[in-house]
Amino acid sequence: MALHNLAKYLPSWVPFLHVHFSATRFILVDGRGPMNYATEAKKTYTREKPHVNIGTIGHVDHGKTTLTAAITKILAEAGGAKFKKYEEIDNAPEEKARGITINASHVEYTTANRHYGHTDCPGHADYVKIGVQNIVVFINKADAVDDKEMLDLVELEIRELLTEFGYDGENTPVITGSALCALENRDPELGINSIMKLLDAVDTYIPIPTRDLDKPFLLPVESVYSIPGIEMFHKNLDRAEAGDNLGALVRGLKREDVKRGMVMCKPGSIKPHQKVQAQVYILSKEEGGRHKPFVSNFLPVMFSLTWDMAVRVTLPEGKEMVMPGEDTSLIMTLRQPMVLEKGQRFTLRDGNKTIGTGIVTDILEIKPGDEEGW
Repeated sequence: MALHNLAKYLPSWVPFLHVHFSATRFILVDGRGPMNYATEAKKTYTREKPHVNIGTIGHVDHGKTTLTAAITKILAEAGGAKFKKYEEIDNAPEEKARGITINASHVEYTTANRHYGHTDCPGHADYVKIGVQNIVVFINKADAVDDKEMLDLVELEIRELLTEFGYDGENTPVITGSALCALENRDPELGINSIMKLLDAVDTYIPIPTRDLDKPFLLPVESVYSIPGIEMFHKNLDRAEAGDNLGALVRGLKREDVKRGMVMCKPGSIKPHQKVQAQVYILSKEEGGRHKPFVSNFLPVMFSLTWDMAVRVTLPEGKEMVMPGEDTSLIMTLRQPMVLEKGQRFTLRDGNKTIGTGIVTDILEIKPGDEEGW
C-alpha cells in the first residue's frame, strides 16, 4: 500500500485532488433549506501549517481503510485529528455489507509539520498509471507473518518493483507494520510505532506541492449541499486556496441549476473544448484493462476533474489498432464540449472497467462531420 501526493500532478491552479477521480471534493451549495449542523458549533480552520493532499491506494482487502482509521486514532491522542472508526469511513450500506470501500472518503489530520487532506480510495484498479511520482510504502498485516525474513524479502521485492517503474527504489521509505495492531493497541512496535514512522516518512519524503496562486480561479463541482458559508472538513474557512477541499456557499443560484461536473471559474479564463490530441496509456489485461485491442471510432467514457463524457477515439493515420499495454497518441472527440486544457489528465473507462489514462497534449478545432454519429 502506498501514500501518494496525488495533487502534485494536476495543474497547480486547480484546487482539486484528482484520483480518477473526484477524490477531493468541492461542494457548491445554494445555502437554502435546513442546515446540516449548527454554525455556532463549528471551529474555524487556521492555516498554521502547509496543506498537502495525500491518499491510500492498494489492492482490495490490503487494509487501506484500516490504515486510515489507525492514523486518525494515533493522531487523535495528540490532538491532531478526530478519530474516525473503520465503519465511519466506510459508511455506505453496501460498504458495510461487503466490507470493502466503494466510494472515496475524506479525512483530515495534522502532524508536527503539516495539515493533510487524506483520501481513502477504493481498490487499486481505478488509480493505476495516473502519474504519481512521490510514494511512501506501508507493508501492512505484518502481524500475520511469523518469519521476519519473509518481511525482508517482501521489502526487497517492493524496492525492485519501484525501481523497475522509475521510482527511487533505494531511497523510497518502506515501513512495515500492522494497522490493526495500532487500532487494537497491540504490539506497539508493529502498531503505534509503525504508524508514527509512516507519518514521519510522509512529512519528510513527500514534497509540498508548488501552487501558482496567481493563476485564474477554477473550482470543479462535485456535489450540491446546503451549508452556511465557506468550509473545509466542517470547519469555517476565512480564505480558500488552491488544493483545499472545500464547500462554498454561492448565492443567486438555484440548487437544480448546479450539477456535478460543472466548474466555477473566473469569467473568460477558460472555455470548453470538444476535440483534443492526447497521449494515452492503455492498461494491459494484467493491470485490469482490456483483453482485446480497439480500432478507430471506439467509444469509451472520459473522466476528468469531476465530469465524465462519452468520447470517440480516432487512431493516428496508418495505425490499425491499439493493443492493451500500449502507449499511443489519440484524437479524442467528445459528445459535448467540456473543460479541457493542455496538460490536463484524464481516465478512460469502458463499462465498469478502467482501460486507460492520458494527458491532453493539444486542443483541436472541430471540423464538419466531427459531431456526426452520436
